[in-house]
Amino acid sequence: MFIKRIVIQGFKSYKNETVINSFSPHHNVVVGRNGSGKSNFFAAIRFVLSDAYTNMTRQERQSLIHEGSSTVMSAYVEIVFDNKDRRLPVNKDEVRIRRTIGMQKDDYSLNGKSSLKADIMNFLESAGFSRSNPYYIVPQGRITAITNSKDSEKLDLLKEVAGATVFEKKLKESNKEMNAANKKQEQIDEMLSYINTRLSDLSMEKENLKVFEKYNTSKKVLEFNLYDREIKSLTQQIDSVENSYSDILQNSNAIAEDLNDGEISIKNLEDKLTEYKSQRKLLEIESKNNEQEIADVLSAIGAEKAELKSIKLELASASGEDSLKLEHAKQKLQKKAEKRDSIHPKLQKLTKDSQEISSRLENMRSEQRSLLSKKGRGRQFKTKQQRDDWLETEIQRLNNSLTEKKNSLASLQNTETDIHKKISDLEGEKKQLEIDSSQISESQAEKELYDLKVQCTALIDQRKSLWREESRLNSVLQTYKDEKSKVEEDLNGMMSSSISKGLKSVKDIVDNLSLEGVYGTLGELIDVSDKYKTAVEVVGGNALFDVIVDTDRTASLIMEQLATKKTGRVTFIPLNRLKQRTVHYPPGGDSVPLIRKIAYDDSLESAVQHVFGNTVVAISLERGAEISKSTGLSAVTLDGDRCNNNGVLTGGFREQAKSRVDCLKSINKWDSDITTVDEKLREIKNRISEKDTAITKINGNINQKRKQYDSILVEKDLKETQVSEVENQLNMSKQEVATTETQIKKLTSSIDLLSEQKHQYETEVKTDFESSDLLDSEEEKLSTLQTDIPKVQKQYDSISGELQSLEMDYSSLDSEIKEMLIPLVSRLTKIVSKSHVSEVHSMRVSDLKSKLEDDEKRSQELDTEKKNIKSKVDELEQSMSEVEKSRKTADENQKSLIQKLAIYSKDTDKLLSKKVTLKTRRDELNKKVNDLGLLTDDAFTKYEGVESKAILDELTKVSKELKQYSHVNKKALEQYINFSKQRDSLVSRRKELDKGKSSIEELMLVLQKRKNKAIIQTFKEVATKFSEVFQELVPAGVGNLILQKKNDKSIESLTQQIVEEGDGTEISSDQYVGVTIVVSFNSKKDEQLRLEQLSGGQKSLCALALIFAIQKCDPAPFYLFDEIDANLDEQYRTAVANLVHKLSAHAQFICTTFRKEMLDVCDKFYGVMFNNKVSTIAEISKNEALNFVGDLQAEHVNSTDA
Repeated sequence: MFIKRIVIQGFKSYKNETVINSFSPHHNVVVGRNGSGKSNFFAAIRFVLSDAYTNMTRQERQSLIHEGSSTVMSAYVEIVFDNKDRRLPVNKDEVRIRRTIGMQKDDYSLNGKSSLKADIMNFLESAGFSRSNPYYIVPQGRITAITNSKDSEKLDLLKEVAGATVFEKKLKESNKEMNAANKKQEQIDEMLSYINTRLSDLSMEKENLKVFEKYNTSKKVLEFNLYDREIKSLTQQIDSVENSYSDILQNSNAIAEDLNDGEISIKNLEDKLTEYKSQRKLLEIESKNNEQEIADVLSAIGAEKAELKSIKLELASASGEDSLKLEHAKQKLQKKAEKRDSIHPKLQKLTKDSQEISSRLENMRSEQRSLLSKKGRGRQFKTKQQRDDWLETEIQRLNNSLTEKKNSLASLQNTETDIHKKISDLEGEKKQLEIDSSQISESQAEKELYDLKVQCTALIDQRKSLWREESRLNSVLQTYKDEKSKVEEDLNGMMSSSISKGLKSVKDIVDNLSLEGVYGTLGELIDVSDKYKTAVEVVGGNALFDVIVDTDRTASLIMEQLATKKTGRVTFIPLNRLKQRTVHYPPGGDSVPLIRKIAYDDSLESAVQHVFGNTVVAISLERGAEISKSTGLSAVTLDGDRCNNNGVLTGGFREQAKSRVDCLKSINKWDSDITTVDEKLREIKNRISEKDTAITKINGNINQKRKQYDSILVEKDLKETQVSEVENQLNMSKQEVATTETQIKKLTSSIDLLSEQKHQYETEVKTDFESSDLLDSEEEKLSTLQTDIPKVQKQYDSISGELQSLEMDYSSLDSEIKEMLIPLVSRLTKIVSKSHVSEVHSMRVSDLKSKLEDDEKRSQELDTEKKNIKSKVDELEQSMSEVEKSRKTADENQKSLIQKLAIYSKDTDKLLSKKVTLKTRRDELNKKVNDLGLLTDDAFTKYEGVESKAILDELTKVSKELKQYSHVNKKALEQYINFSKQRDSLVSRRKELDKGKSSIEELMLVLQKRKNKAIIQTFKEVATKFSEVFQELVPAGVGNLILQKKNDKSIESLTQQIVEEGDGTEISSDQYVGVTIVVSFNSKKDEQLRLEQLSGGQKSLCALALIFAIQKCDPAPFYLFDEIDANLDEQYRTAVANLVHKLSAHAQFICTTFRKEMLDVCDKFYGVMFNNKVSTIAEISKNEALNFVGDLQAEHVNSTDA
């Protein structure tokens, strides 16, 4: 066996998990700097294997835990042993021992299983780890301690190795037992002395006691006969009272059964009344909703009739008034147009005549001016040249004027052409606008808008109907919840508050976690007839509240939630943990298995069988007791009396008014009804939500359609406005054409006049100056012109005045027609011609009539429903009245029965009181009889036939005689016997103590001899091994151990005597005072020196020799040496290293060193590193180890030189 692996974590400087693998089973060396953690490594091994770290305080525990980080709260060290040789008593190749320490714990484990420290220590001791020899681990300082120890301390070390402390402990225990035995002997001797004195006194009191006993026996016989006669009389009276009590009790039971039946009947009546009230409440809700709906329908009918009347009036009014206005406007337009048209031909004629006369007048004036000019020029100019010059000038001026006039005429003609083109364009634009306007129709948009409004109204009506239904269902739901609450209150009174809270929490947990496999309580999952309900209640008990689940995992999950929330306690029945079992029921018709009278789902059979499977229903409690005794089953009667299979009988009065099964069933029913109503409400709310969404959507469509309709109207009005504007532009253009034509005509006439005048001037230039006077014809012409021009001017003035008046009339009529009458007719025509408005109104009227018809029909239906509801309410009131009457009758019967029961109760109280008095007296007499003790056989027959008075007189005489012996110790005989028994017991005990004391003395003698023998034998072995080891370490020298004694005998001769005689030596160990080491390093013959006379290195070598000697005497499977060669000289380090290597052939050695001598002979090397206050250890090569040791020695030399 050897250490195979060591795991350290959190221990001292080893913060992180450090694993040291693959130790050599022979020689291992660990190197490292001072403070790197080598000693902590050895401390970790001692922490697990030795008693070095025991009974530690909190501060001591803290010192073992790594201090580099506050996160390390515990530490552990695990040692893995190679156990192929089975030295450890475990059938495994590897054995793991771990010790874990924390602030509040200190635990051991063996192969991963928790163990006690004592068990671990015993386990190690069985493999050779001796408690009395802890020198298989040699820490730093141990060698120095030995070298500096006194001889007496070395003797103590020898005793410890020899196991003398064990013997001394047992000797102390034996001495303690010896002292206790001596004390007990003294106590027994004192007791025996007292008892012997007391027995001498009691022997004299026995004679008087015999006489007293004679009279006392006679007195007891007399008293017994008197007591016996009175007891028999009392028994007869008690039997009579019990018979009377039985009769009354039978009658009371009958009344109690009647009361119970009455309670059940009242309960049924109250249930029926509650049901009627619930139905009435629902009918009241229906009636309220019916009245509300009737009011809504009547309101709707009134509104529809009013709207229908309004639409009809609106249609009639709009149609007649607008048509009348249109007709009047058309007539006025026609008259004005006819009048204007009648003026127009005359206006045209006058205009033409005016133009002709004006042209004629202008020509005449031009000709007149020309003749007058010609006539005047003869007087104006003196020569022809002057005249011609002037004429040329005038001709030039006329040419300029003609040119200007012609340019103006061309411009006017172009303007006229442009205006005609503009007129043509405006007429085309007007035509297109009229086409566009005709194509814009608002009727379809208005119809669609109306349809959307109708749909919205229908949806709103549907939503109102759903609101009414929602209100009704809410009322129904509240009613159901109130009824359920009443039942829950009754049920809560039948169970503890913790179960009540637990069951409520289970429902919440199941809902929150959406758990499946939770079926409900047992009581609500079974069904049973009223006949067997009481039996089921009694047998089920609180198990009726147990929750049935599919698996224990489901139950555990719910229980965890209950524990977390601290909301009650519940018992669960997991179906997967129950097994079907066969129950053999008794044959015959006087019993029936209770489970056969219970209805349940097949999947729940195991749970129902678990609760009710071991119970039968018996015809009577007596028969049930017989069945229970013979079959081991429990039995129950229909009345609820029960006999358990353990023989316990339970029965008596039971209140039948409330049933747990009924309450659970009722709650289940109300839950189902509430769930149904909830689902309907949820559906109604969803439909309301859908209607809300639809209404919102259709309102959006209505707004959108209204915007579209308004847009169409705006667009149509825009088109009509544009047509009107184009018409105005067209009229203005036509007026511009007329004006331009007039200007062209005037300008043409002016050009003609100027051309004519120019022609005259040109002609005049060609004439002679002498002929510049007018010719006769010209004179005549001038004279005619002067006469005709005034006439023509007068005619022109007349025609012009008439034309101006006619133009004003025509313009006024045309303006009124175009600007007033035509727009008015157009607007009224549009109003009247809007056939779609009538269509929309017609549709609205049709819809209103249809809806009015439906509402009136619905009103009739609601009236019928109202009558039906009233009829049902009346029927319910009648039924409730009958039930109330029946309940009052039942209450009166109950009161009567209760009064009778009260009378019986008083009678039974009296009888029971009398019975108690009689029984008390009889019990007192029986107690007196029992106090009399054993009597002679003739005591029962001696006074038969003797009167009680004679017996009483005899008793008086005997009592007088007894008074004379009143001073007698009545317990003298009893005391004498008791004291005799105590004396015999004490004598026997005294002998046992004497025997035990002798055994203890023998044991102490044997222990002392064994102790001496162990010490002497150990000294012999250690001394021999010490000499051998020292010889091996110092071949040229010699070493011996010497045992010192108190007397004057020489040390050497005593040691020699012990070594030679060995086990036969009888010298007491108490005579030993110390162990001395004497050695010689140079010669085997020279005088040997004591340890105090040696150098430090020699002392260390001697201490090592002693440790090796002790180890050889008591070998261990492995050894741990911590720097044992630190203080040795070089030559001795080599010898020690060789010795260790030699010993490692048969045991494992793990050593730490700073010296290369140990490294030269070992098998494996390990290096300890220290970084950031954390130690680590790893396997290294021999060269690395040698280099490391060399570096350390060099540093040491440098530091010494410095």
